[in-house]
Amino acid sequence: HWIEPVAGVERAAELVRPGGLVALVWTEVVSWGGDAFESRLADAFGAVWPKHVPHIAASMAGLAGDPRFGPFETRRHRFERDLSGPDLVAVTRTYGGQHSVERDEILLTIVEDLGGSVTKVEDAVLHLTRRT
Repeated sequence: HWIEPVAGVERAAELVRPGGLVALVWTEVVSWGGDAFESRLADAFGAVWPKHVPHIAASMAGLAGDPRFGPFETRRHRFERDLSGPDLVAVTRTYGGQHSVERDEILLTIVEDLGGSVTKVEDAVLHLTRRT
């Protein structure tokens, strides 16, 4: 869930005692499903699918620039999951952006053409900052 960055910094400063931690957690896509899948995505949609979204950096910027919080420490844990076409569609619908039945049908077709599943690789990312 996303919190408006300016209001979020103020609220975190109110709620977190000095010495306490604020944790920002999300996943970053490393691979949507391998080179063949990503190539097909780019062909079908006219561009490479993004793996990083700019609003993540914006979410961190407020805390990073506030003297009430220390520097971020980042931890990563890489994981993979095999996704069928319907599972991939369901996962992509949890991300922001444009969704449509047509887009979902294209994803389903590409996954089916490539054997019925793709291996999506992601990093679970934890950013910690300590309240000063």
